[in-house]
Amino acid sequence: MFEFRWSLPSPTATGEIRLQIHARNGWIGRKVLLLDGRQLYRRRWFGGIDYNFPHPDQEDKILRLRAREDRRTGAWHPELRCDGQVIPEATGATPPPVPDRPQVVSVVVGATYLAIFTMVVMMQHIPKMLTAVRGHSDMRGYVLEVTGPNGDSGELHQAAKPLRPGPSPEAPQPGYPRIETEALPAACEDQAYAADLRVVDGQPPFDWVVNTRKLPEGLKFTADAETDDTRGATARLGGTLADGTAGAYRLEFRVTDAVYSPGTDIWPWVVPFAATAFCLLGFWNMRLWSVPVYAALILAQVVLGLAFAWPPLSVTAVVLQVLVWGVGAVHWSRMH
Repeated sequence: MFEFRWSLPSPTATGEIRLQIHARNGWIGRKVLLLDGRQLYRRRWFGGIDYNFPHPDQEDKILRLRAREDRRTGAWHPELRCDGQVIPEATGATPPPVPDRPQVVSVVVGATYLAIFTMVVMMQHIPKMLTAVRGHSDMRGYVLEVTGPNGDSGELHQAAKPLRPGPSPEAPQPGYPRIETEALPAACEDQAYAADLRVVDGQPPFDWVVNTRKLPEGLKFTADAETDDTRGATARLGGTLADGTAGAYRLEFRVTDAVYSPGTDIWPWVVPFAATAFCLLGFWNMRLWSVPVYAALILAQVVLGLAFAWPPLSVTAVVLQVLVWGVGAVHWSRMH
Protein backbone atom coordinates (compact mmCIF):
# COMPACT_ATOMS: atom_id res chain seq x y z
CA MET A 1 0.00 0.00 0.00
CA PHE A 2 1.12 3.57 -0.77
CA GLU A 3 0.13 6.34 1.64
CA PHE A 4 0.54 10.12 1.28
CA ARG A 5 -0.12 12.73 3.99
CA TRP A 6 -0.69 16.45 3.96
CA SER A 7 -0.97 18.73 6.99
CA LEU A 8 -3.37 21.66 6.79
CA PRO A 9 -2.34 24.38 9.27
CA SER A 10 -5.21 26.68 10.23
CA PRO A 11 -5.94 29.29 12.94
CA THR A 12 -8.06 26.85 14.94
CA ALA A 13 -6.73 23.35 14.27
CA THR A 14 -4.41 21.23 12.15
CA GLY A 15 -6.18 18.95 9.70
CA GLU A 16 -4.56 15.85 8.26
CA ILE A 17 -5.35 14.49 4.81
CA ARG A 18 -4.32 10.97 3.90
CA LEU A 19 -4.47 9.29 0.49
CA GLN A 20 -4.16 5.51 0.54
CA ILE A 21 -3.58 3.49 -2.64
CA HIS A 22 -4.04 -0.22 -1.99
CA ALA A 23 -1.83 -1.73 -4.67
CA ARG A 24 1.40 -3.70 -4.76
CA ASN A 25 2.78 -1.46 -7.49
CA GLY A 26 1.42 1.12 -9.87
CA TRP A 27 -1.74 3.18 -9.71
CA ILE A 28 -4.15 0.32 -10.36
CA GLY A 29 -5.69 -0.37 -6.97
CA ARG A 30 -8.36 0.72 -4.51
CA LYS A 31 -8.06 4.38 -3.44
CA VAL A 32 -9.21 5.85 -0.11
CA LEU A 33 -9.09 9.56 0.83
CA LEU A 34 -9.32 10.46 4.52
CA LEU A 35 -9.66 13.81 6.33
CA ASP A 36 -8.77 13.53 10.03
CA GLY A 37 -9.69 9.84 9.83
CA ARG A 38 -13.06 10.54 8.18
CA GLN A 39 -13.47 8.97 4.77
CA LEU A 40 -14.06 11.40 1.92
CA TYR A 41 -14.20 8.81 -0.86
CA ARG A 42 -13.40 5.21 -1.73
CA ARG A 43 -12.71 4.36 -5.35
CA ARG A 44 -12.21 1.09 -7.15
CA TRP A 45 -9.15 -0.25 -8.90
CA PHE A 46 -9.27 1.88 -12.02
CA GLY A 47 -10.68 5.00 -10.38
CA GLY A 48 -8.65 8.22 -10.38
CA ILE A 49 -7.67 10.32 -7.37
CA ASP A 50 -8.96 13.70 -8.59
CA TYR A 51 -11.19 15.35 -6.01
CA ASN A 52 -12.31 18.85 -5.00
CA PHE A 53 -13.50 19.51 -1.45
CA PRO A 54 -13.80 22.51 0.92
CA HIS A 55 -11.09 23.35 3.45
CA PRO A 56 -12.16 21.88 6.84
CA ASP A 57 -11.68 25.21 8.69
CA GLN A 58 -12.01 27.75 5.89
CA GLU A 59 -15.12 27.08 3.84
CA ASP A 60 -14.28 29.80 1.35
CA LYS A 61 -11.21 27.83 0.23
CA ILE A 62 -11.25 24.77 -2.02
CA LEU A 63 -8.73 21.94 -1.83
CA ARG A 64 -7.91 20.21 -5.08
CA LEU A 65 -6.24 16.79 -5.25
CA ARG A 66 -4.75 15.81 -8.61
CA ALA A 67 -2.24 13.40 -10.16
CA ARG A 68 0.58 15.42 -11.72
CA GLU A 69 3.38 14.28 -14.00
CA ASP A 70 6.98 15.13 -13.24
CA ARG A 71 8.22 16.15 -16.69
CA ARG A 72 11.80 15.46 -15.71
CA THR A 73 11.32 11.85 -14.61
CA GLY A 74 7.99 11.02 -16.27
CA ALA A 75 6.61 9.80 -12.92
CA TRP A 76 3.13 10.69 -11.67
CA HIS A 77 2.55 11.81 -8.10
CA PRO A 78 -0.39 13.13 -6.06
CA GLU A 79 -0.52 16.90 -5.60
CA LEU A 80 -2.75 18.86 -3.21
CA ARG A 81 -3.43 22.56 -3.85
CA CYS A 82 -5.32 25.21 -1.96
CA ASP A 83 -6.19 28.40 -3.85
CA GLY A 84 -3.56 27.54 -6.43
CA GLN A 85 -0.81 27.00 -3.86
CA VAL A 86 0.84 23.58 -3.59
CA ILE A 87 0.68 22.04 -0.11
CA PRO A 88 3.86 20.03 0.57
CA GLU A 89 3.40 16.32 1.03
CA ALA A 90 4.42 15.56 4.62
CA THR A 91 5.82 12.02 4.38
CA GLY A 92 7.84 12.37 1.17
CA ALA A 93 6.61 8.95 0.05
CA THR A 94 7.74 7.61 -3.31
CA PRO A 95 4.89 7.84 -5.81
CA PRO A 96 3.52 4.57 -7.23
CA PRO A 97 5.50 3.44 -10.27
CA VAL A 98 3.80 3.84 -13.61
CA PRO A 99 4.16 0.78 -15.89
CA ASP A 100 6.26 1.53 -18.96
CA ARG A 101 4.13 2.14 -22.01
CA PRO A 102 5.78 -0.68 -24.03
CA GLN A 103 4.46 -3.15 -21.45
CA VAL A 104 0.88 -2.05 -22.00
CA VAL A 105 1.29 -1.80 -25.77
CA SER A 106 2.92 -5.22 -25.96
CA VAL A 107 -0.02 -6.77 -24.14
CA VAL A 108 -2.51 -5.06 -26.45
CA VAL A 109 -0.60 -6.00 -29.58
CA GLY A 110 0.00 -9.53 -28.31
CA ALA A 111 -3.71 -9.96 -27.53
CA THR A 112 -4.56 -8.60 -30.98
CA TYR A 113 -2.13 -11.05 -32.56
CA LEU A 114 -3.73 -13.91 -30.62
CA ALA A 115 -7.20 -12.76 -31.72
CA ILE A 116 -6.08 -12.61 -35.35
CA PHE A 117 -4.54 -16.07 -35.06
CA THR A 118 -7.73 -17.47 -33.53
CA MET A 119 -10.34 -15.69 -35.62
CA VAL A 120 -8.62 -15.35 -39.00
CA VAL A 121 -6.51 -18.50 -39.10
CA MET A 122 -8.24 -21.04 -36.87
CA MET A 123 -11.90 -20.23 -37.48
CA GLN A 124 -11.74 -20.77 -41.23
CA HIS A 125 -10.23 -24.22 -40.72
CA ILE A 126 -12.54 -25.47 -37.97
CA PRO A 127 -15.11 -26.81 -40.49
CA LYS A 128 -12.29 -28.60 -42.31
CA MET A 129 -10.98 -30.05 -39.04
CA LEU A 130 -14.45 -31.28 -38.12
CA THR A 131 -14.66 -32.89 -41.54
CA ALA A 132 -11.25 -34.45 -40.95
CA VAL A 133 -12.43 -35.98 -37.67
CA ARG A 134 -15.40 -37.54 -39.45
CA GLY A 135 -13.47 -38.10 -42.65
CA HIS A 136 -14.59 -39.36 -46.02
CA SER A 137 -15.76 -42.87 -45.33
CA ASP A 138 -17.46 -45.93 -46.68
CA MET A 139 -19.01 -48.85 -44.82
CA ARG A 140 -20.00 -52.32 -45.93
CA GLY A 141 -21.83 -55.08 -44.16
CA TYR A 142 -20.99 -58.73 -44.82
CA VAL A 143 -22.27 -62.09 -43.69
CA LEU A 144 -19.47 -64.57 -42.99
CA GLU A 145 -20.66 -68.17 -43.26
CA VAL A 146 -18.73 -70.57 -41.04
CA THR A 147 -19.56 -74.27 -41.45
CA GLY A 148 -18.81 -77.14 -39.13
CA PRO A 149 -17.21 -80.47 -39.97
CA ASN A 150 -20.60 -81.83 -40.96
CA GLY A 151 -21.44 -78.84 -43.16
CA ASP A 152 -23.86 -77.19 -40.70
CA SER A 153 -23.81 -73.38 -40.79
CA GLY A 154 -25.72 -72.73 -37.56
CA GLU A 155 -27.55 -69.51 -36.59
CA LEU A 156 -26.95 -65.90 -37.67
CA HIS A 157 -24.88 -63.85 -35.20
CA GLN A 158 -25.92 -60.17 -35.25
CA ALA A 159 -23.58 -57.30 -34.42
CA ALA A 160 -24.81 -55.86 -31.12
CA LYS A 161 -24.21 -52.21 -32.08
CA PRO A 162 -24.02 -51.45 -35.81
CA LEU A 163 -21.58 -48.77 -36.87
CA ARG A 164 -22.74 -45.36 -38.04
CA PRO A 165 -23.53 -45.79 -41.75
CA GLY A 166 -21.46 -44.02 -44.37
CA PRO A 167 -22.03 -43.61 -48.11
CA SER A 168 -23.63 -46.68 -49.57
CA PRO A 169 -21.41 -48.85 -51.80
CA GLU A 170 -24.04 -48.69 -54.53
CA ALA A 171 -23.87 -44.88 -54.78
CA PRO A 172 -20.55 -43.62 -53.36
CA GLN A 173 -19.98 -39.88 -53.23
CA PRO A 174 -17.32 -38.55 -55.62
CA GLY A 175 -13.85 -38.61 -54.12
CA TYR A 176 -14.89 -40.79 -51.18
CA PRO A 177 -13.11 -44.09 -50.49
CA ARG A 178 -15.02 -47.19 -51.56
CA ILE A 179 -14.63 -50.75 -50.28
CA GLU A 180 -14.33 -52.76 -53.47
CA THR A 181 -14.73 -56.26 -51.97
CA GLU A 182 -18.22 -57.55 -52.76
CA ALA A 183 -18.48 -60.53 -50.37
CA LEU A 184 -16.51 -62.67 -47.92
CA PRO A 185 -15.76 -66.28 -48.86
CA ALA A 186 -17.17 -68.99 -46.62
CA ALA A 187 -15.03 -70.47 -43.85
CA CYS A 188 -14.81 -73.80 -42.07
CA GLU A 189 -13.94 -74.75 -38.50
CA ASP A 190 -10.35 -75.89 -37.84
CA GLN A 191 -9.21 -74.60 -41.22
CA ALA A 192 -7.06 -71.62 -42.24
CA TYR A 193 -8.99 -68.68 -43.60
CA ALA A 194 -8.00 -65.51 -45.47
CA ALA A 195 -10.08 -62.80 -47.09
CA ASP A 196 -8.84 -59.44 -48.40
CA LEU A 197 -10.79 -56.17 -48.37
CA ARG A 198 -9.60 -53.54 -50.80
CA VAL A 199 -10.22 -49.78 -50.98
CA VAL A 200 -10.35 -47.71 -54.15
CA ASP A 201 -10.56 -43.91 -54.54
CA GLY A 202 -10.17 -41.57 -51.58
CA GLN A 203 -6.94 -40.13 -50.24
CA PRO A 204 -4.53 -42.48 -48.44
CA PRO A 205 -3.58 -43.26 -45.75
CA PHE A 206 -6.74 -45.13 -44.76
CA ASP A 207 -8.00 -46.15 -41.35
CA TRP A 208 -10.26 -49.14 -40.75
CA VAL A 209 -12.88 -49.58 -38.06
CA VAL A 210 -14.26 -53.02 -37.19
CA ASN A 211 -15.75 -54.49 -34.04
CA THR A 212 -13.22 -57.26 -33.46
CA ARG A 213 -15.28 -58.67 -30.58
CA LYS A 214 -17.86 -59.82 -33.14
CA LEU A 215 -15.34 -61.81 -35.17
CA PRO A 216 -15.46 -65.59 -34.92
CA GLU A 217 -12.89 -66.97 -32.48
CA GLY A 218 -9.57 -67.51 -34.21
CA LEU A 219 -9.88 -64.73 -36.80
CA LYS A 220 -7.92 -61.48 -36.73
CA PHE A 221 -8.28 -58.27 -38.73
CA THR A 222 -5.14 -56.42 -39.89
CA ALA A 223 -4.61 -53.44 -42.19
CA ASP A 224 -1.78 -53.20 -44.70
CA ALA A 225 0.90 -50.67 -43.65
CA GLU A 226 3.65 -51.30 -46.19
CA THR A 227 4.01 -47.72 -47.46
CA ASP A 228 2.76 -44.31 -46.36
CA ASP A 229 1.27 -43.66 -49.79
CA THR A 230 -1.00 -46.70 -49.70
CA ARG A 231 -1.30 -47.35 -45.97
CA GLY A 232 -4.51 -49.19 -45.25
CA ALA A 233 -5.48 -49.61 -48.92
CA THR A 234 -5.94 -53.32 -48.25
CA ALA A 235 -6.95 -55.17 -45.11
CA ARG A 236 -7.04 -58.88 -44.30
CA LEU A 237 -9.33 -61.05 -42.27
CA GLY A 238 -7.42 -64.24 -41.51
CA GLY A 239 -6.58 -66.99 -39.08
CA THR A 240 -7.77 -70.49 -38.15
CA LEU A 241 -11.31 -70.77 -36.86
CA ALA A 242 -11.79 -72.55 -33.56
CA ASP A 243 -14.11 -75.47 -32.87
CA GLY A 244 -17.73 -74.56 -32.23
CA THR A 245 -17.68 -71.36 -34.25
CA ALA A 246 -20.05 -72.57 -36.92
CA GLY A 247 -22.69 -69.99 -37.81
CA ALA A 248 -23.38 -66.94 -39.87
CA TYR A 249 -21.71 -63.73 -38.61
CA ARG A 250 -22.88 -60.29 -39.66
CA LEU A 251 -19.80 -58.07 -39.81
CA GLU A 252 -19.45 -54.40 -40.64
CA PHE A 253 -16.27 -52.72 -41.87
CA ARG A 254 -15.73 -49.01 -42.21
CA VAL A 255 -12.82 -47.21 -43.84
CA THR A 256 -11.91 -43.52 -43.50
CA ASP A 257 -9.40 -41.61 -45.62
CA ALA A 258 -7.07 -38.68 -44.85
CA VAL A 259 -9.18 -35.99 -46.45
CA TYR A 260 -7.55 -33.01 -44.70
CA SER A 261 -4.56 -32.22 -42.53
CA PRO A 262 -5.15 -29.12 -40.35
CA GLY A 263 -1.43 -28.66 -39.81
CA THR A 264 -0.95 -27.81 -43.48
CA ASP A 265 -2.69 -24.46 -42.98
CA ILE A 266 -2.00 -23.81 -39.29
CA TRP A 267 1.69 -24.71 -39.08
CA PRO A 268 2.91 -21.59 -40.97
CA TRP A 269 1.46 -19.58 -38.07
CA VAL A 270 2.78 -21.68 -35.20
CA VAL A 271 6.44 -20.64 -35.44
CA PRO A 272 5.68 -16.89 -35.81
CA PHE A 273 3.25 -17.11 -32.91
CA ALA A 274 5.77 -18.87 -30.66
CA ALA A 275 8.52 -16.37 -31.56
CA THR A 276 6.19 -13.45 -30.86
CA ALA A 277 5.05 -14.86 -27.52
CA PHE A 278 8.68 -15.41 -26.45
CA CYS A 279 9.79 -11.89 -27.35
CA LEU A 280 6.71 -10.26 -25.83
CA LEU A 281 8.01 -11.53 -22.50
CA GLY A 282 11.13 -9.48 -23.15
CA PHE A 283 9.05 -6.44 -24.10
CA TRP A 284 7.00 -6.80 -20.92
CA ASN A 285 10.15 -6.85 -18.78
CA MET A 286 11.83 -4.14 -20.89
CA ARG A 287 14.82 -6.33 -21.80
CA LEU A 288 17.32 -5.14 -24.38
CA TRP A 289 17.81 -8.63 -25.81
CA SER A 290 14.18 -8.88 -26.93
CA VAL A 291 14.53 -6.46 -29.86
CA PRO A 292 17.59 -8.00 -31.63
CA VAL A 293 16.48 -11.56 -30.84
CA TYR A 294 13.04 -10.92 -32.30
CA ALA A 295 14.59 -9.33 -35.40
CA ALA A 296 16.84 -12.38 -35.84
CA LEU A 297 13.89 -14.78 -35.52
CA ILE A 298 11.89 -12.84 -38.10
CA LEU A 299 14.83 -12.77 -40.50
CA ALA A 300 15.39 -16.52 -40.05
CA GLN A 301 11.75 -17.21 -40.91
CA VAL A 302 11.97 -15.10 -44.05
CA VAL A 303 15.21 -16.74 -45.20
CA LEU A 304 13.96 -20.28 -44.56
CA GLY A 305 10.61 -19.47 -46.14
CA LEU A 306 12.17 -18.07 -49.31
CA ALA A 307 14.44 -21.13 -49.48
CA PHE A 308 11.33 -23.36 -49.21
CA ALA A 309 12.84 -24.94 -46.11
CA TRP A 310 11.25 -25.53 -42.71
CA PRO A 311 9.22 -23.73 -41.46
CA PRO A 312 6.76 -22.65 -44.20
CA LEU A 313 6.33 -18.92 -44.62
CA SER A 314 3.14 -16.94 -43.95
CA VAL A 315 3.52 -13.43 -45.36
CA THR A 316 0.69 -12.09 -43.18
CA ALA A 317 2.32 -13.53 -40.05
CA VAL A 318 5.66 -11.92 -40.93
CA VAL A 319 4.01 -8.52 -41.47
CA LEU A 320 2.31 -8.76 -38.08
CA GLN A 321 5.60 -9.74 -36.44
CA VAL A 322 7.36 -6.72 -37.95
CA LEU A 323 4.64 -4.46 -36.52
CA VAL A 324 5.02 -6.03 -33.07
CA TRP A 325 8.81 -5.74 -33.32
CA GLY A 326 8.43 -2.03 -34.16
CA VAL A 327 6.61 -1.50 -30.85
CA GLY A 328 9.67 -2.70 -28.96
CA ALA A 329 12.23 -1.06 -31.25
CA VAL A 330 10.72 2.40 -30.69
CA HIS A 331 11.31 2.04 -26.92
CA TRP A 332 14.63 0.18 -27.14
CA SER A 333 16.59 3.06 -25.56
CA ARG A 334 14.47 2.76 -22.40
CA MET A 335 15.10 -0.96 -22.00
CA HIS A 336 17.70 -2.47 -19.74
